Amino acid sequence: GLRPAEDVAHAGSLLEAGAHSSTEKSQSACAEAVSVLVTAEAISWAALGAAMGQLLEKLTDLLLDAPMASQFLEQLLARLLLCNEERRLHPAVLKALLAQADESRDGGGDLVWALLLGAMRWAKELGNVELVQQAIGRPEVSAALRKTGRYTRRGLARTLKREGILP
Repeated sequence: GLRPAEDVAHAGSLLEAGAHSSTEKSQSACAEAVSVLVTAEAISWAALGAAMGQLLEKLTDLLLDAPMASQFLEQLLARLLLCNEERRLHPAVLKALLAQADESRDGGGDLVWALLLGAMRWAKELGNVELVQQAIGRPEVSAALRKTGRYTRRGLARTLKREGILP
């Protein structure tokens, strides 16, 4: 395999390519490529988490140049949720998201909440509502949604229904 620094650089290049894609089709291809590469262990989850952390740190600025970058990240998160049987977000990816949410500047929590909500929409579109329910049923996914959206369990369920993500 690659050395860890190279691994992060390669993951970062793929994320940058997806974030700067201007069509949904190319974003989707990048998101799918990343999920396939981590599933096949060609890129480590740790490297993906580190690269994602770097991208999230500059997301507010990136969105000025690449307004569709958040849509790419939503698709990617959805594919990462759907690419494993347990419907879990890997701890390295969750850590990157929550580190950004903890940054009080730039409304980091709101940004991550929007990404997670968008990811649930994409997961429903790419998979189905049962897969989304499985993902939301995972304690770490539910906790991340509640933390970034500042919801109780019941409030989160109501919001996801109102958003058309859950029946």
